[in-house]
Amino acid sequence: MKEPKYTKILVSSNHKDAFSVVVSLLKSGHEVILFTDDVNNARHTIDQHFEDILKFTQKEFNHHLQIVNELTLKSAFDLAVIYTNEDKSEKIAAIDLIQNKYNSLKIIVNSESISLTELQEGSKFPDNIIIGNWSNPAHTTYFLELVTNNETNYSWVSELDSYARVYWEKDPYVIYDELGIRSQIMTAMVREAFYLVENGYASIEDIDRACRNDPGYYLPFSGNFRYMDLMGTFAYGMVMKDLNPELAAETVLPRFFKDILEKRKAEGKQVGMYTLTKKQAEEQEKRIRRFSYEIKAIIEKYPAL
Repeated sequence: MKEPKYTKILVSSNHKDAFSVVVSLLKSGHEVILFTDDVNNARHTIDQHFEDILKFTQKEFNHHLQIVNELTLKSAFDLAVIYTNEDKSEKIAAIDLIQNKYNSLKIIVNSESISLTELQEGSKFPDNIIIGNWSNPAHTTYFLELVTNNETNYSWVSELDSYARVYWEKDPYVIYDELGIRSQIMTAMVREAFYLVENGYASIEDIDRACRNDPGYYLPFSGNFRYMDLMGTFAYGMVMKDLNPELAAETVLPRFFKDILEKRKAEGKQVGMYTLTKKQAEEQEKRIRRFSYEIKAIIEKYPAL
C-alpha cells in the first residue's frame, strides 16, 4: 500500500463528535493537529476512545496528535476538516479563518442543512470546499457522505472518495448536489414519528421499539431497497400505494417537540425525549461505545453484495 497522501491533517472543532473523527484519522496513520477551545475535554475524550480500542480490539496505535487552542502553526497541511454546530455563520467563520491563514488548503466541512453553495459564497477558494458528514463514533463506523457541486474541483472529490475507502476504512458515497441524503432520509422518518406522537397514535417509547425491533434488526445487514427485496418488493408496492397519501407532510415542528427545545434553551443544558439521571446517561454512553464495536463486527461479517 502506498503512503497516505494526506500526511498532515488539521481538524478545527469544539464538537465532541469531531474528536472521534480525529481518532479515525489517527488510526489511519495521519499526523493530526486539533485546533479547539476545549483542550481538556478533547484530550479526555480522545484518550477514552483509544482506551476503548485497546479494550475491545486489543490493538494499540502509535499516533501523532497535537492539540492547540491557537492557530499559530506555520506548517503546511495537506487537508483541513471543520466540524461545527449547525450554524451558518459559525461554519463560514471557521472556513474564512483557515483560508486566510493557509490559502488554498482543501477543506471538508460538516453540514446537514446548510447548502454547499451557501458555504462557498464569499470564499477565497470555493472550489476547495466540500461537505463531509461522518457518523459518530467515526472510528468504528463505515459512514462517510461527501457532497460536491459544480463549483468543486471534481478530480479532488473523486480522489478523496477512493482515498477514504483505502486509508480511512470507510464505505463512502458522493452526492452531486447541495446537501447530503442521510439527514433527508432521517428527517422524513422523524416527521412521520412526530405526526404519530402528536396525534396520539403511539408514544415515543412505542415508536422507538417498533424501529429497533423491525427495521433496526435488518438495516445493519441491508439498506432500504435491499430490505424491501428481502421482505417482498411487490408487497411494499401495494402497501405504499394506499399508505403514501396518508403520510405526514407537516412543515412545522410539533408542539411537544418545541416544548423540549424551549426547555433546553431555558435550562441551558441537554434535554431530550427521555429523562435520565447523570448515572443513567453515563451508563448509556458506555453501552453505545461498546455496541459500536459489536455492531461493526457484525457488519464486517456480512458485507454488502
